[in-house]
Amino acid sequence: MYFLSAPSDGEYYLACAADWLVCPPVSAINLDGLNAETTFYTGLMDKLGIDFEYEVVGKYKSAVEQYSRTSLSEPAREARESVLDDIFADLTETIAADRGLSADRVRELIDSGPLVSVEAQRAGLIDQVAYEDELDEIVRSKIARHAQRVGLDDLSKRRYHRTTWGPAPQVAVVFAEGTMLSGADRDDPLAGEVMGAQTVAAAIRAARNDRDIKAIVLRINSPGGSGIAADVVKREIDLTRGKKPLVVSMSDVAASGGYYIGCAADSVFASPGTITGSIGVYYGKVNLAGLYEKIGIDKETSVRGAHAGMYSMSRSFTDDEREIVRGQVQMFYDNFIKVVAEGRRREPELIEPVAQGRVWTGKAAKEAGLIDAFGGLQEAIASAAQLAGIADKHYEIKVLPRASWFAPPPIRLPGWLFGYRADELTACASALNDERIWYLLPWWLEIK
Repeated sequence: MYFLSAPSDGEYYLACAADWLVCPPVSAINLDGLNAETTFYTGLMDKLGIDFEYEVVGKYKSAVEQYSRTSLSEPAREARESVLDDIFADLTETIAADRGLSADRVRELIDSGPLVSVEAQRAGLIDQVAYEDELDEIVRSKIARHAQRVGLDDLSKRRYHRTTWGPAPQVAVVFAEGTMLSGADRDDPLAGEVMGAQTVAAAIRAARNDRDIKAIVLRINSPGGSGIAADVVKREIDLTRGKKPLVVSMSDVAASGGYYIGCAADSVFASPGTITGSIGVYYGKVNLAGLYEKIGIDKETSVRGAHAGMYSMSRSFTDDEREIVRGQVQMFYDNFIKVVAEGRRREPELIEPVAQGRVWTGKAAKEAGLIDAFGGLQEAIASAAQLAGIADKHYEIKVLPRASWFAPPPIRLPGWLFGYRADELTACASALNDERIWYLLPWWLEIK
């Protein structure tokens, strides 16, 4: 493994799986630990006259805290510290095992980092300091005497031969990536990458109805999102169970709605550092009445129906409306617990203690019974094939609805607001407002 630039903690963690690590002379190993920050907007909103009204079920369901507090609540802080502890332990223990060091020594090196190339070599974090043009000779002398360079073009020309007649059985890999919303997969100006419920549901349905596909792997990389969108995808999973093996592979994040759609699979794989769980629900709306008053905007509204204007952003909830919202959020939470209990084949009262909106790492989730095994996409595919009774490696992989890493970035014309047309921004804001019940991971959970 050769570092073209100074690797971060995560990049170095990944590189440690290699046999030999090489770093340029003028570079560094940025192994310096984990940093998690939370930004709170309450003070800004108060100055602008913006109020955030919400209902939440689950004492750890802290996504709303960015807009309602100026610091973390104790439950949110407890959950974040626990996640950091697990990820940091995995980071140090994995590096220690791969580099032949003790975990205590790795922690010492992290506390003294970042280290320049020579220091990193002396500490045992890398094997050699060299330039890129020296790599061929290093590989031949240190790893394989007759090694040859192989590029992507060479790999694309490889041919695979089968010894059986007829079409090979297939394992479908369905990618579910991004914030969950109704509609199609898309790039959203407000929500970012969107996992469109209809796109993913159609892919699962197509895989279920394709006779050549014998098993399905659902690859989830999603913090959740709309409760409605999550339930649309879950319905297709329910229809598939018992007809074909369906295995879930959790990527970096499969939390809240991402866990909702994955918990009912025949088997659930995750990495020790996967962010998952967050079994909880919230609803929130922005009340702009104070802002309108500050900037001189007046509104006059006519309604028919006692609660016709309850979702309006120009007024607060009435007491009666707040009770309605509170009841809906509680109903969605009870359903979430029921879905997890059925999917994990456990009693609801056993799910409640690990729910409450709390975020778990894959390591903690396995201990809590929320996942089945550690492993990546390859392990999940192998498990699905085995459940389908397919002979070892005698199958093809079919990617649905598309391989996301081959998707070109959207083209944005100059002169548009932030690269988007005004009608796109309006449509996206409308979609976010329409889907009011959220199974969503706390937005602040970004660890660097």
